[in-house]
Formats: sequence, structure tokens, C-alpha cells
Amino acid sequence: MCLRLLMRRLIPWPSLAGLLVWASACAVEAPAVQWPSGEPAAAVRIESIRVGFGGVYRVGHWAPTWVTLANDGPDVDVELQIAARDGEGVQAQLGRTPAARVRLIAGGKTAALQYFKAGRAGSGLTVRVVGDQGELAKRSFSSSELGRAEPSTQELIVSLGSAAGIEDAARKTRRDGSQPMTVCTVSDQGELPTEWYGYEAVNTLFATTGDAGVLEKLTDDRFEALDRWLKLGGRMVLCAGRRGAEVFAPGNRLARFSPGSRAEVVTQRVTSGLENYARSSERLDAVGGQRARRFGVSMTALADVQGLVESAEVGGPAGRLPTIVRYPYGLGQLVFLAFDPELPPFDKWQGRPALLARALQVAGTGRQAEEETDTRLSQVAHLGYEDLVGQLRSALEQFPGVTRVQFSWVAGLIAVYLLLIGPADYFLLKRFNGLTWTWLTFPLVAIVFCGLAYGLVQRLSGRQVHVNQVDVVDVALDQGVVRGSAWVHLYSPATREFTLDWEGSWPLPQAGGEWGRLLAWQGLPGRGLGGLDGTGGAVLFDGPYTVTACAGRSAAGPSGSVSVRPTAAAPPTELVAAVSGLPVEVSGTKSLAGVWWQIGELQQQRLSADINGLLSGRLTNPLPVDLTDCMVVYENWIYPVAGALRPGEGVSFDGVSPRNLEWHLSRRRVVDTKDVGTPWDQSSVDVPRILELMMFYGAAGGAAYTGLTHRYQPGIDLSGHLRTGRAVLVGRSAAAGSRLGPSGEPWDEANVRRWTFYRAVVPVDRSERAAVP
Repeated sequence: MCLRLLMRRLIPWPSLAGLLVWASACAVEAPAVQWPSGEPAAAVRIESIRVGFGGVYRVGHWAPTWVTLANDGPDVDVELQIAARDGEGVQAQLGRTPAARVRLIAGGKTAALQYFKAGRAGSGLTVRVVGDQGELAKRSFSSSELGRAEPSTQELIVSLGSAAGIEDAARKTRRDGSQPMTVCTVSDQGELPTEWYGYEAVNTLFATTGDAGVLEKLTDDRFEALDRWLKLGGRMVLCAGRRGAEVFAPGNRLARFSPGSRAEVVTQRVTSGLENYARSSERLDAVGGQRARRFGVSMTALADVQGLVESAEVGGPAGRLPTIVRYPYGLGQLVFLAFDPELPPFDKWQGRPALLARALQVAGTGRQAEEETDTRLSQVAHLGYEDLVGQLRSALEQFPGVTRVQFSWVAGLIAVYLLLIGPADYFLLKRFNGLTWTWLTFPLVAIVFCGLAYGLVQRLSGRQVHVNQVDVVDVALDQGVVRGSAWVHLYSPATREFTLDWEGSWPLPQAGGEWGRLLAWQGLPGRGLGGLDGTGGAVLFDGPYTVTACAGRSAAGPSGSVSVRPTAAAPPTELVAAVSGLPVEVSGTKSLAGVWWQIGELQQQRLSADINGLLSGRLTNPLPVDLTDCMVVYENWIYPVAGALRPGEGVSFDGVSPRNLEWHLSRRRVVDTKDVGTPWDQSSVDVPRILELMMFYGAAGGAAYTGLTHRYQPGIDLSGHLRTGRAVLVGRSAAAGSRLGPSGEPWDEANVRRWTFYRAVVPVDRSERAAVP
């Protein structure tokens, strides 16, 4: 009452009312964003969002994202930021260097492109529009508004233009129990990404050229992104039939994808090779049940065909017309079809689904696939993972000097604690007639156990940051491609945030051209506990932290060599943190995975294969690092290399007896005249052994040997190159494949464990031997 009277005396009611009206007016008139004097605030609205390819994206992979922005104010330059939860539920967003800014025209609408890595099935994302003056707009989207999220290990096929029966092939795989495929169609080139990692979720790109379609209409930046993705490990099926001479003509951008030379279109009347390839009982010249009187199919004939010819017909200018050719392109793979599957007579042919499914290399059929599915489900229940990447992740969670607290220990301590504060406390105090003393003994026991738990955690978890890092550096000599893949597990004894610098070791400094790097979080594929496809638990941090993609071009050095440092147009890599504000909880770990790349000119080398398919010639170590535990792999053979292979040193294959590759990978041996293989240990934490299987998964027998899939990061497997005219030099090195560390201070090397593998892909001249399956 006294306070109310005092307020009335100090501030009369009319004055107080006027003050409130003035404050309300100021609050209404104050703009949300302060613009420079004389310039009105931009009214930017986020209208809609489109994610992935045809509304489909995969959990745990980068996805292109188009956000429609409307601007009711003046012209303004903005940056689009997308924050989404990672595999552990923490918000993460992508930044790019140089920054990708978008000009919003006054009164117009713009579809701005950005990328995000989808983590945790069912989670949404938040979009922010940021200008020079701050945040202009913000909107959150639920998972139902983003489109269809496919599991992290689901096979995704993107068709450019006509799907040409890919949907039928997908339905066939579902009927016979094979690994199901998801097919989506892109009908406009504007629906494709302008950065190569936007294709990360795509297993295979399918393109037809019967009519000038999406592939031929790509803008330069989108075409270069596609080309870079293929060189760095992507895969594309390219169909060129009646327009093959035009598509592969000199000067055409698509000519680089041809497996041969001197393309010409011919009319092919014999198609028994394709009918056998598809295992079809229906002839192509009798589609619909009636034999065509004047039958002919337009096909593209090529000379000097390289790669693996999977199907061929009698005919063509050379007497043998390759119709399905699988061949390497950098670290990726192309499949050439010399016909147009979307045109007659293929469009109504019963064998088309089986032919396309085989060309796409759909794994497993029938009962074998069902048994594989049952095995994977049991592995998830027992081990917590179903993919080889999950096993590698489990192995990298082991840190020397750090003992992870087991659940059984916690359960045992809780049981002892309950016994002490319950029955033991009661009977002990009752015996001495001092039940009232429980007010002292109970908190005393609680304090002792809290101290015991704290001391135990401190003793077991240590006081140092630990890092486990694996690098696989691949070099394709013919295309001048260098790709470094890294998996990093970071352990922190205390809760803190990390800002990390990361860049490749650039093993070939003489290589110029393009370069870049991208480091982000690594999720656990599958439906296991904490997996990307399962339900998430509690989130300890809200974030967001930032991952930055850095790319540019190298500049010529003073002596004509090429420097790997970026030009002034792009900031140097070391000035841009790869990850900023990364939170790690006490005694917790964080899994990171990244790729760095460089594309330029490399010194060419070539080996030869004799009529028996055995290597001959001499191979020189093209890397500036010493390699140990070396071997050269070609087709189903390995050629061991004794001792270390230093830079510039060579190895000759003359007189070297090769060993069976599958036997080596499966550790098969002869015991008492019987072949005995060593079963794959799915719980092993032997990092080099796991990497060996990841690098040549298909050659080892795939899921039939390991019982695990390899669908989350299949580009690491180079088994397909071994049968398409490439040999692979494999070796380990003590030199780091990439360097990761906190900004301003290096790691304590005593607490860093590294495993570094190098692979050099070398062309093999097989002119003495026909390239047949």
C-alpha cells in the first residue's frame, strides 16, 4: 500500500500512461534488423523447400537443398544457412569458402541452393537467411516437409530424363528378394547440384541420349560437378544408341565418357548377345510374340574399346560390336550401353528389367538375399552394426590409456549401493539399537559412493585428449585424381568445444588444378543403438557447430611446378577451420569423416598383361612417401613386393609368381589337402584388417564372406577396377595422410594413433588379351 502511494506521488497517472504509450510505439516501430541510414529493411520470406533428387534423400549423406526465397524489399545479397541434427542429435550447419552468396531481386523469388547432411531419421532442419546486417529470415521445417528420407544404406539410383525401365528393374529386385533399389527421376537440369558432394547419396546415375536430354543440357558448373563426382568415385550408366556419333563427336563434352574412339551408328540385326546377357527367353526381334520381318536396332559402334566388355554382338565395322562395356573413370566407374533402352524394341521387351538390373550390378538374388537380410538383423542385435563402416567405427572407439566404463560395472555398483543403504544399513543399526542414526549413515554412504564413482571415472578416463585417425589416399594416374578419405575419432576427458583445422598432406605437390576438402560428422549406419536409421536418444548439446567446405584452384609455382596452395581468390586452407564449435561431452567421443581431393596432371605409367593375364613391366612408386607392406593387385591376383618401396623406386613383375587375391583376403590356406578359410571376425578391432576388407570388399566375396554390408561408403572399394584394366599398388606409410588439430595448438603426438594407406591406380595394356568377363 505504501509503495503504491509512493508511486502515485512520484509518477502521476497521466504521465505514466503517456510513458507506456511512448514505449509501446517505440517497440512497434523498432525494426528487427538495423539497416544503414536511409535504406529500408528487406522483407525476405522463406516460402518453400525442396530436398534431394525428386524429393528423395538418404540419411547420413549430403543432399542438395533448394529454398525458395521471396523478397518484398530492395535488392540484397544474402547467404543461406541450414542447420540440421547430426547422427547424435546435435545441430550442425555447412559453411562454404568462398561463401556462396545469393542476390535477391526486389519483388522477385529465387530458388537458392545449399547443402546439408541429413542425420537421424525423422529429424527436420532450420533455414536462416543472413545478410550483411544480420538475420533476415528464419524458418524450421519438419521431416514430413522435406520429402522421403531413405535409410543410410539404401541403394539410390537417379535417372536423368527417361527412366527407361529402371523402375521395372527395381520392382524385379523386390520380387526376387534382391537388395531393393530406390529410383527417382530428374527431368530438369536445374534440379541437380553444383557441387560434387551433392551426389554423395547417389549410388548410380542413369542417363539416356535417345533424345537430347538433361545430361546434354547441363550448365558448365553442374557438368563439372558431375564430372568431378565420377572421377572421385561415382558411377554412371550412359546409354548412347541412335545418337552415339553425335554424343561422342570430337568437341562434345560427353566425348570424355566414351570407352573407345571413332563412334559411328550402325543398324544391328543380331541381338543374341543381349538376350543371353538378360537370360531372356523372348527374342528382341519377336517382341509381342510376332517375328519382325525387317528387324534392326540402332547401336553405337566404337573402335579401340577399353575396359571390360560384358556383352557383344557379331557385326559392326570390326566384326564384333561391344554393347555393354564397364570401364574405370578416375576412381569412379562408367557403364556404356550401345543402345537406347527407352526406345523400341527395348521398351516392350520382357528381358529389359533383368538386363538393366544386371548392368546396375544389383547384389544378391532370391534366397541368398533373404539369408543376408536375416544375418544383418542378427548382427544388429548382437554387435550394434550391420555395415563394415560400423565395425571400423567400433574399432576406432578403442583408445590406449582409456578404459570405457562397462554397463556391468555400473549395475554392480548400483546393486552394492542399494544393499548398503537398504538391508545392510537397517540390520547394522538395529543390532546396535541406533536406527535414528540412519540420518547420518545414509548421506555418508551416498557421499562415499559419489566420491568412489568420481575417482573411478577420473582414473579410467585419463586427463588427455586422444585421437584415432585412419587415412586412405587414392591416386588415379591416368586422370590425375588424388582423393584422401579420413575417419577420425576424438576423445575428450572433459566437456569442451573444439575448433579444428584439417587439410590433406597433398602427396603429389607437382599436381595442379582443382583442390578442396570437406570434414563433417560421421554417423553409425543402420538401425542399431544410436544408428542413423533408428530412433535417437537424449541430446546433450543444442549447437549448432559449423563444418566448412573449402575448394579452389592451385597456382603455378616459381619454377614451373604447381603449388597446392590456393590463389588469392580463395583463402588458404589453413586460415579456414574445418569444424568450429564442435561439442564433446565429458569422457565422450566424436566421430568425424572427411574427404580431400586434388585434380591435375600426374606422371603417367602403364603396365602390360600377357595373353595369360599376368602383369609384366615395371611400376615406380609415384608417391613422395615410403611404402611398406606393399602389394600390387590385378584381376584376382596379388603380386607381393618385398621390403619398403621408396619414392621413385620401382618393382618389376618379370618372374614374380602371383598369389590368389581371394585366398589372401579370406586368409584361406591348405590343411591336410583341404582348403580352409578363416571366417571373418565381425567383432574384431584390428583396424588394418578392417581397412583391407573395405578397400577390396567385392574381391573378398562381399557379404558372403563378411556377413556385413558395405553400402554406406562403397566408393572405398576398388574391386571393380581390378577387372576393367587397372592394377592397384597398395601400401602403408608412416606419414600422415591428412593433418587434423585444434586451431593454434597441435595435438600431443603421444596421444594420436594413425593408420595411413596409399593406393595408386595404374592402367594396364591388355591388347594381347581380349577383355572378356
